[in-house]
Amino acid sequence: MFNNNLVSTLYPHVMPNPNVKWETVEQFNGGIDLALLKNRLNLTFDAYIKNTSDMLVPMAVSVSSGYSDIAVPSINAGKVENKGVELTVSSVNVNKKISNGILM
Repeated sequence: MFNNNLVSTLYPHVMPNPNVKWETVEQFNGGIDLALLKNRLNLTFDAYIKNTSDMLVPMAVSVSSGYSDIAVPSINAGKVENKGVELTVSSVNVNKKISNGILM
């Protein structure tokens, strides 16, 4: 109420942060496929590494600011590195014809 009139107001739900930016991701994937012994033995090797920086994390805000700990701004502060390898081996153990031309 202002001068006995109902007044509409807007307020920010979350404290703004003009310095926040998108997370940065750098990623590398590499691999090799091998077929040996007339394609009876197949090998696949894959490796990856992924670096993420400037991750968005909640900012520590004083309770006296008037903002709750639920509605705090995000800042760019986190880093994480993911990496791994994958190896696949497959083979054709039996490769001969049986009756009626069925390949086993």
